[in-house]
Amino acid sequence: MKRVLFALVKEGQMKPEMAEGLVTKQCALGLSFLDALMEVGGLDELAAKKAISRELHIPFFQSTVEKIDPVALACIPLEQAQRLQALPLRIEDERLVVAMHDPLDLAALEDLKFMTGMTIIPRFALKKDILEGLGLHTSGAEKVDNSFNEFIGDMCSDKAVEDSAGESEDRKHSSQAVVEIEKASLTDSRIVTLANGILSEATKQRATDIHVEPQENYVEVRYRIDGTLKSVMKIPNAFRASLTARIKIITGLNIAETRTPQDGRMRIAINGRRIDLRISSIPTFYGEKIALRLLDRKEAKTELANLGLRPEDLNALTEAATRPQGMILTTGPTGSGKTSTLYAMLNLLRKEKDKNIVTIEDPIEYLMDGVNQTQTNPIKNLTFTTGLRAMLRQDPNVILVGEIRDRETAEIAFRASLTGHLVLSTLHANSTVATVTRLLDIGLEPYLISSSVILVIAQRLIRLNCEQCNDHYTPDPKLVDMFRTIIDGYHVEHFSRGKGCETCSGTGFFGRTAVFEILTLSSAIRQLIVNRAPEEAIVNQARREGYRELVESGIEKVALGLTCLEEIKRVVDFSPQQGKATAEKLSHSVIKIQSPDREGVSHEY
Repeated sequence: MKRVLFALVKEGQMKPEMAEGLVTKQCALGLSFLDALMEVGGLDELAAKKAISRELHIPFFQSTVEKIDPVALACIPLEQAQRLQALPLRIEDERLVVAMHDPLDLAALEDLKFMTGMTIIPRFALKKDILEGLGLHTSGAEKVDNSFNEFIGDMCSDKAVEDSAGESEDRKHSSQAVVEIEKASLTDSRIVTLANGILSEATKQRATDIHVEPQENYVEVRYRIDGTLKSVMKIPNAFRASLTARIKIITGLNIAETRTPQDGRMRIAINGRRIDLRISSIPTFYGEKIALRLLDRKEAKTELANLGLRPEDLNALTEAATRPQGMILTTGPTGSGKTSTLYAMLNLLRKEKDKNIVTIEDPIEYLMDGVNQTQTNPIKNLTFTTGLRAMLRQDPNVILVGEIRDRETAEIAFRASLTGHLVLSTLHANSTVATVTRLLDIGLEPYLISSSVILVIAQRLIRLNCEQCNDHYTPDPKLVDMFRTIIDGYHVEHFSRGKGCETCSGTGFFGRTAVFEILTLSSAIRQLIVNRAPEEAIVNQARREGYRELVESGIEKVALGLTCLEEIKRVVDFSPQQGKATAEKLSHSVIKIQSPDREGVSHEY
């Protein structure tokens, strides 16, 4: 900066004494060097910027000469561009040229790099030129969206797919040819637009996963929305290699390696949201399949109260999570929300600053402040078992074990829960009571299970009716008969389902919630476990203590109008025979449905 001040004094634009005191005043006022030149040094904006531009060789944006590329403009959301006073100009060899109010602002440069995943080449610009350029942002974004849609329309035409079918087998399977295609296509604005559009559209449609799947004559892109996969486009094979390479570059994978699986993660800004991307690539017969998991960091801060639990279940889970020691298990298939429940418990526990919380996960879903997280690495002998042993030497209060898969891990985790640690983990089982059987099958002794486990959670995720088109309907009589015993017990008089509208893309569903089965281990249930009692005996005792099954939680949400019977049938494993025992229980009690709706307001029926 001394060079700039010296040049300004030499040119007569600033007095020597003013230059000498400028840095001190800049620090005292908390100004950037550029703002200090204007506010303290008395220079106008153009003079200050041109002085820095000359001395530091940072080019000046000429609004009357340089054109703004709409593809580049779409790389940064409008609100972020306004906040950073930055105007994207063009993309040059995977680098983004940006006109800025203050190219010396390192924090702004870092934010831009983070948002775009590209190296930033700054240019000086006047504020008025930046604002004028950003005025094109909306229309520019529309142009990009239109060009993206036109591009997709052209690529998805029957002729394009037919043309791509003739792609040579040598090119498909030759890694050298793939690398050559990638090098030639990476800077193609169409591929940049396509890759950015796939990611952007996924966030707009609330997708949790993106699948890029090569087929014989095309590449299919599918989004997982509200738990179900939806095909969104088919791209000819001619674009397969360059699209795959572009996605791998964005996410930091090796583009030259195409025949071995790769995985990784990175953080990126999409549509103004900071998203953690988890990527996996595997070789298939027709090429590399890419799977992207989109993890919104806000999800890691889920509160237990927002999971969809009944008040009594919420109290039981909160009480268990705040105990000083013991074991809490969550069960259910992949994609049932177990991780979200575990993170909600961690989010509650990390607020207590006096706890040392450690985790061993495979993989780490969300990075959380205040939690010491470790990812398994079998290549370096860091497994759940070895990681758990090491963690016990780290003086932990709370331990999260991503999954209990074998007897050795189970024994270490359960013994840790007996020696002053609160242990949270997952296990694959169909129900809470089946969890006990599963642990016995692994090889744990009954006394270890009964003395360690505080509470077991079984859960599933169900889709919610779209609020915009939710309406009464008449379900299939056979479906009603299937759930008749429980429906009658809950006095369900009306059934609701979304008709399908623009908001829910015609599906009738928007968003998801969980249905829960909570088993709290009382002294009576512990004794049954020690005696190796059958599952039926444990269920009967649990029912006497207020236990209810997953299907009951689902029908309760049907009664509230939050979902439909078809969704409960799709998600919950249930047969009419199971309903007989439930009906007997319900016939002896009055059901009060009290559950918070989406706004957190409780209703009674």
